[in-house]
Amino acid sequence: PGIDTHDGYTFAIFAIATYQAPFMFVIKSALSEVIFPDMVQRGKDDPRQGLRLWKRTNVIYFLFAGPMFVLLTFFADPLVRLMFTDRYAAAVPYFQVMGLFLLRQCFDFSTPLRSVGSTRPFVTGNLIGLVVNVGLSFALIPYVGLWGPIIAVLLTQIWLSAYLARVVTKVFGVTAGDLMEWGKLLR
Repeated sequence: PGIDTHDGYTFAIFAIATYQAPFMFVIKSALSEVIFPDMVQRGKDDPRQGLRLWKRTNVIYFLFAGPMFVLLTFFADPLVRLMFTDRYAAAVPYFQVMGLFLLRQCFDFSTPLRSVGSTRPFVTGNLIGLVVNVGLSFALIPYVGLWGPIIAVLLTQIWLSAYLARVVTKVFGVTAGDLMEWGKLLR
């Protein structure tokens, strides 16, 4: 199941699998840029005020990402065939699994950290995540082929979310239960 690194088709399959990731980046960037100044302003007296605004924004992210995840997962086969032709139908299962990346993007912990000037943790976390991602990818490719980088990306993102969530709880003095509006997210 190894990947032939000289095979452009394999890289095309991987590119197709990650095709939906930019959608959430656009939504997240747009909303983050709008709320960031307000978070900083509200957080001057009490950083938790800025965090409250960020928590509400995460619900909005999820309102976009949840349905997008369901639709892209359910209609992955016709979408891939329509956009990339039948030749790339092999990308469908990878595309579906990478849809989980959309849901992970709902939890952008860098924005609250940036709002209080704490940028080191997400830079450090991303650097560690990059090393872990590359290491896992190369370790898994010989055993599971193209699933190796997919698994590595998802595991790295889960780790990065957990790490940054922990940092946010420490910086803002909140518990994991208070970190998100869990009830609204589940609704």
